[in-house]
Amino acid sequence: MTEFEIDDDLYADLEELDKQHANLFRIFNMLKCTIEDKDDDSLFVIIEELKNYMRYHFSAEEKMLEKFSYEALQQHRKEHEAFTDKMGDFNFDLVTGDPDLGKNMLDYLKNWLQNHINKSDRKAFKSISIPHN
Repeated sequence: MTEFEIDDDLYADLEELDKQHANLFRIFNMLKCTIEDKDDDSLFVIIEELKNYMRYHFSAEEKMLEKFSYEALQQHRKEHEAFTDKMGDFNFDLVTGDPDLGKNMLDYLKNWLQNHINKSDRKAFKSISIPHN
């Protein structure tokens, strides 16, 4: 499986958020390697790292949107909450030994990250007045 790379479509043109998104892809690629290697012990650790980093990232993003009075902040938060819930589901699937966990997780993460950044984040940050890089 090839490495998932951040491309120009996935940049928000906000330095701090773009760095955070790049770090998410780094963790995502570590997760892919771990799944490919079938290393369940490391998988627990990387899932926890991803969940912790996402909490940090979501908090930073939501604070910025709140600071600039983003009108659709509650909907944006709901998307973040749905992601967090899904990660909990993946933890359960790992514990119960779901044989499709790796494929399901990678498909979900890739689609969610691309769609959320490309659509929700871009819409949010274009609609508020933040000084860009």
